Amino acid sequence: APRAGGGHPPPLTSTVGGGPHFGEAPPPLSSRTGSVLENHGTLGGGLINLVGAGSAAPPTYSTACSSSALPGGLTNRTLTTSSSMPVDGGLANLADDRDDGTRANAVPRAQELLSELSGAFDPGRTEHVQKLQQALENLRHGSTEQLRGSDGRSAMASCSRLIEAVFEHAVKAGNERGLQSAVWLAGRLPQASEDEATSLQDTLRRRWDATRMEQAFAQAGDAAPGVAGGSFESLEQFMDRLYIAE
Repeated sequence: APRAGGGHPPPLTSTVGGGPHFGEAPPPLSSRTGSVLENHGTLGGGLINLVGAGSAAPPTYSTACSSSALPGGLTNRTLTTSSSMPVDGGLANLADDRDDGTRANAVPRAQELLSELSGAFDPGRTEHVQKLQQALENLRHGSTEQLRGSDGRSAMASCSRLIEAVFEHAVKAGNERGLQSAVWLAGRLPQASEDEATSLQDTLRRRWDATRMEQAFAQAGDAAPGVAGGSFESLEQFMDRLYIAE
């Protein structure tokens, strides 16, 4: 409202921090002093104090950073690392697949798993067979050079022995599913060279066929006395077993 005597009151300005007084125009921002910081103060966690920073430009970074406003005029300048930057001092992750699907640590990892089974492998224990499968999967990521090396050949020979142990255990137990599992595991074993005439899987398949044929002949023999006695049911069983053997 107009004051007595005419005219308007002078403008109100802040007196906080030793600034201009009532009725005075504020000085330029670059000349203000008092509690206002003239320099940027670096705080912990990558925070920069920009309160009253004047005309000075904030520091710049050559790497990408994320900025977020915080109370009191603080800006979070915490640096973020690009996903393309190497980790652990520039070391690549040896467990990662290369462009061709191989891994640098494929054979050493398989050897580590096999060492845990050495001297204590039980083909009847599921967890032991699963660990053998893990070793095989690691070998499948080995390069041809790795598999042809002494360590690679040693690891594959160890896997072959364990797979055969699984097969023999299934034969003795008459476990059809165990036989299938052993043949499947043999198919996961990589071949160091394509020149190998016969794979372990082919060998176990022939042995499995021979085992089934022997079992079929034995069962046909059990039905033979009934056939001699004129039992039609025994004759039918006898012919079925001969068909399986064939």
